[in-house]
Amino acid sequence: MSAARKLGRKQEAVIAFLLTERTHADAAVKAGISEATLQRWLRRPAFQAAYRSARRAVLDAALGQLQALAGEAVATLRECLSAQRPADRIKAAVAVLAHAKAGDVQELLAEVEALKHEEQAWADASTAYARTSTA
Repeated sequence: MSAARKLGRKQEAVIAFLLTERTHADAAVKAGISEATLQRWLRRPAFQAAYRSARRAVLDAALGQLQALAGEAVATLRECLSAQRPADRIKAAVAVLAHAKAGDVQELLAEVEALKHEEQAWADASTAYARTSTA
């Protein structure tokens, strides 16, 4: 069962408002709950997991839109590399180099995810071993 299924209607609503409102207080008002209730929910693991998942989904959608524009952005930077003004060429070159590091970041994120899965597998194996050794 996913973390979102464990939440009530108000909790699901406030997560949506947390993604769109500027402050926690504004999100609480929109959801019809007190800020203290929201702060209490934010300390619960199931709520935290659901909120993280929702934020990740929003970020994934935004990244998808950025990736769709990447080709056009690279073409624009390429044009700027041959601009008349040296300052424009330098800015374009710096932007190209800065964004080239994005591949490194993606690789690091993939490694972190792999380590998380490996850690979970070890934890599951340890739990299974503990159960069989005490039986």
